[in-house]
Amino acid sequence: MKSSALFEVTFPDFKLMKQCRKDVKLLKQLWDYISLVRYSMNDWKSTRWREINVEQ
Repeated sequence: MKSSALFEVTFPDFKLMKQCRKDVKLLKQLWDYISLVRYSMNDWKSTRWREINVEQ
């Protein structure tokens, strides 16, 4: 904190940084799920109806 005054810069708000890190982790998880769903749907598009096993 003393060094921030010495160099005339604002002291970082660690509470805000912690919240930002949490938000970024949640966004990464969301985009991972989106990627998984897209991959699954593209895989399903190439599956022929006769190959689908409805008993499973």
